Amino acid sequence: AALFPLQCIGYDVDVVNIVNFSNHTGYGCFGGTRASAEELTSNFKMMDETGLMSPQRLLIGYIPNAAALEVVKELALSILHKHVQHVII
Repeated sequence: AALFPLQCIGYDVDVVNIVNFSNHTGYGCFGGTRASAEELTSNFKMMDETGLMSPQRLLIGYIPNAAALEVVKELALSILHKHVQHVII
C-alpha cells in the first residue's frame, strides 16, 4: 500500500514481496503464499551480489513468522552497518 504514494512523491522504490494474499487476512478467509526465511535469504543475497542491495531506507511491512523476521532483522542490521546514516522504518 505504500509503494504508489512513495513513488508519487519522488522515491525510487524497490519491492520484495514477502506475502501474496488474495485479500486482507482480517476478512477471515484468504489464500495465498508466504516467502520462507530461506527464500528471503536467497533473494537478499542475490540482490546484494548483483549490486541491487543499496537502499537508503527500509520500509518493513507484514512479516509472516519469526524466522522471516529474523532474516529481515539481519538485513536491517547489515544495511545499518554499511550505511550508518540510513533509516529503518
